[in-house]
Amino acid sequence: MTRSYTSPRRKLQAMQTRKAILDAAQEQFVKRGYDSATIESIAIAANVSSETVYKAFSNKFNIL
Repeated sequence: MTRSYTSPRRKLQAMQTRKAILDAAQEQFVKRGYDSATIESIAIAANVSSETVYKAFSNKFNIL
């Protein structure tokens, strides 16, 4: 029998990370414009790795 794994704490952390990325992206899009805002600049502003941004949203268009 397989036990399901649920972690409310991990779920909350993931939601907070996604919100931080979205907030940082909005700031970067306003400040630099969509074309000049990079995944890296969004990641730095959100204090996460670029890989985290890619895993959460796949690309810049999905963040928008």
